[in-house]
Amino acid sequence: MPPRTPIQFTILVCALFWSAAASSQPTPSDEGSPIETSVLRFDVDNVGDPMTDALQESVVEVIDGHPDMRVTEQSGVTLSELTLTVGCDSRDPSCLSSLAPYVDSRRLVFGSVTRRDDLYRVDVGVFDMQEGRMVYRMQNATARGDAEAARKAIRALVEGMLYGEVGSVEVKVRGGDGARVAFDGKLRGPAPTILRELPLGQHTISVTTAEGATKSKVVLVTRQGKTRVLFDFSSPPTVPEPTRSRSLAPGLVVGAVGIGAVALGVFSNIQLNQLDAEANAALQNASGGSSVDTSKLESADGDPRTHVRMTRSASVRAAVGYSVGAVGFAVGTYLIYRAIDTETQTARSAGRSLRIAPSIGRRNVGMRLEFSY
Repeated sequence: MPPRTPIQFTILVCALFWSAAASSQPTPSDEGSPIETSVLRFDVDNVGDPMTDALQESVVEVIDGHPDMRVTEQSGVTLSELTLTVGCDSRDPSCLSSLAPYVDSRRLVFGSVTRRDDLYRVDVGVFDMQEGRMVYRMQNATARGDAEAARKAIRALVEGMLYGEVGSVEVKVRGGDGARVAFDGKLRGPAPTILRELPLGQHTISVTTAEGATKSKVVLVTRQGKTRVLFDFSSPPTVPEPTRSRSLAPGLVVGAVGIGAVALGVFSNIQLNQLDAEANAALQNASGGSSVDTSKLESADGDPRTHVRMTRSASVRAAVGYSVGAVGFAVGTYLIYRAIDTETQTARSAGRSLRIAPSIGRRNVGMRLEFSY
């Protein structure tokens, strides 16, 4: 083999150096590919299996949808069970790194959910086995509501852990001059407005007007789309308070008096009919041409004038009873009607009149009532 010149030797060394440097760099396909990730089953407390499965599915969708990660394994064990196997503290990064032989992926996702009534407390972590550190961490996050509302809120919390404060809320106000908006108790400025760069999850938005009226709403801020909320301070149509009429009680009293008077008239009319029947019977007995012996009348009580007085008295009582009863009943009915109809504007403004026309004959009592509007 012929000896190499200094120039040839220099070119050969540079070629070897460049080849080694190129082999040490990752290929473009490796550089842009998502990191393989395993998702452990969450530790749960007072959370049913359906809710746990729904949460697990939501977390897997969020992790797998992240551009830097791809879910390649879903384990049926929890972090507590896995660390118990190796006998170490799951809060120690070295302990989590020691789990690499049991996991086929570079990153490990784990978490826990605790429920108390309608409050859910959530912890989620993403640990990188190769780097030996926690790349994402969420602790003591909370969500409220029923199972479906909590699932959506926890999904939003996991998205917030991965993507940061990317939420937005459009706040609109109807009425309420000088209204100002607060997000989780912190003033954000005048309304209406669009709040941007918000943390995801459930949050409280409050609006306070210049007059001091305040309204609050709990909203779910998500990464998809824009959350909108409306606060309505416009005054509802005022309904006038019904006017309490003072004619109801007098109407009831007058009506009761009228009914009592009618009852007196009926009783007197019955008595008068009995007296007339007694007199007619006496006349029929004397049909032979003899005079009527009024002393034989049972109502005379030995004095013929007694029968006459009783007849006149019954006639007067009947006439007065019917007349007073008719007037009282009519006036009472009118007053009660006024009390009931006092809330109707048309009835209040319409003209009303009542005409009472009694008529008293020798044996008959009558009453004519006329209402006009």
